[in-house]
Amino acid sequence: MPGAIAERLKAWHETPRFAPLHLHSDRRDRTCTGGQDGGFHLGLLAEDINGWNNLMRRASEAYLTGFYFKPRMDRELLEACSDGLIAIDGHLGSEIAHHLVKYEATKDEAHWKAACDVCAWKRATFSPNADGEPRFYVELQHHVPEQIAINPHLLRLARVHRDGQEQV
Repeated sequence: MPGAIAERLKAWHETPRFAPLHLHSDRRDRTCTGGQDGGFHLGLLAEDINGWNNLMRRASEAYLTGFYFKPRMDRELLEACSDGLIAIDGHLGSEIAHHLVKYEATKDEAHWKAACDVCAWKRATFSPNADGEPRFYVELQHHVPEQIAINPHLLRLARVHRDGQEQV
C-alpha cells in the first residue's frame, strides 16, 4: 500500500515538532548547586524544515554538553540557530514564571523587570518570521494556585511586549 505509507510520511512531515529543553546560564558549567541544576524549561516548536534541523542540532548539542543526563541549552546556543523555531514560555518551570512568582510574593519591581528582560530577550531571539507571524508566545495554564496567581502578570507581560510599551 504505497499510497498509505506516502500519506503517513506526508502527515509526519507536516506535523509540528516539539522539544522541551532546559535553559541554563552556561551549558558547559558542571557545577552542582542543588535546586536549580535542572535549569528553566523552554518549549520549542519547529515551524518549518529549517526549524526542525535547528531543533535537532540544538537538542543534540544540549544533550552532548548536558549535565547529569539533562539536556542543557544556553542563550548563546539559542541565538546561534533560532531560525524556524517557535518558543513558548510562562509555565511554572520557566524563567519568566520564576521571576513572576517572586514578584507575586514580594511585589518587588526588580522581579517584574527581570521577567520583562527575559521576555524582551526571547522576543528578540525569536523575532517574527518573514510573514510577520510571531515566534515567541507567553503560555497560560490554569491548574495549580501558583500558576493561577501569576497568570494576570503573564497577561500583562504579553500585552506590554506585544504593544511595545514601556515596562509598566
